[in-house]
Amino acid sequence: MPSFNPNIIGGVEIGIILSIFLHGMVTVQAYIYFRNFPRDSKSLKSVVAVLWVADLGHVICTTFGIYKMTITDYGLPPNLVALPNSFPVAVGFGAIVHPLVQGTFIVRIYQFSKQLSLVGLCSVLAAFNVVSSFVFMCTILSFSHVLTMEVMEKYEEEWSWLIHSIFASTAVLDVMIAASLCYFLVKQRSVTSKSTASLIDAWILWTVETGLITSLTAIAIVICFATMRSNNAWLALWMAITALYPISLLAALNGRLELTHSEPVVLGSIQISHETHTYGDPPFTFGRPGTGVRPSTGKRWYITD
Repeated sequence: MPSFNPNIIGGVEIGIILSIFLHGMVTVQAYIYFRNFPRDSKSLKSVVAVLWVADLGHVICTTFGIYKMTITDYGLPPNLVALPNSFPVAVGFGAIVHPLVQGTFIVRIYQFSKQLSLVGLCSVLAAFNVVSSFVFMCTILSFSHVLTMEVMEKYEEEWSWLIHSIFASTAVLDVMIAASLCYFLVKQRSVTSKSTASLIDAWILWTVETGLITSLTAIAIVICFATMRSNNAWLALWMAITALYPISLLAALNGRLELTHSEPVVLGSIQISHETHTYGDPPFTFGRPGTGVRPSTGKRWYITD
């Protein structure tokens, strides 16, 4: 009889499968970004690089952990099975990814609005998420001496307020960021030309889509933790959400490939400029998916600080 409880392992395995799949998407998006936007600011490119490395570290730690639980420790008596230390390290990588993406969007809010009160509130929530995530990591280490269902239930009961707080504040912050960006983009749209308005419409759509992905996942974690704690479905979503943050940022950045515009556009203090470039073989497609257009030259947009 295995020493681990399938309710614990099941959620972890599903989450790891999802996180590996999503990391592949992060890798592809990161490659597209660095290939097509070499003139973006160094700070933005550094953020993308750190996100990719941190997400890779998260995948490595969780994969090593599940291997230890299901292979190395398989068949051991329950009192000898401990939670792998790589899992708390994975939490630490997540604590890097989430606020880094949120902080990038908060900087954009400041550049659009110059409203320190709004930026300050968002920053406080982001800082709370960082601190609470590291507290979460420490509490996992404190209970990891034995991996049994009884210990897991005791931990979830004792620290349920912390888990609820982390993901509830995450959902609130993501909604605030998306709503704020949309609001200031709409204000910018009312004083721009018709051609520029279509560009801003695309930005608004991407902002809503990327904000919904992470906020709805965080809400789903809270709901699953509150209503389906026995099957640990929240663990699967918790492991997957780390990769969703870099995907949401990279999707917004790479979406510029679909934009065409004849002149530079300034939104707040963000300059989105046009650059013509000759690409090597094979060339990238700059039309919408399915058009079959493979031009040898194209237009790219870059963001400067």
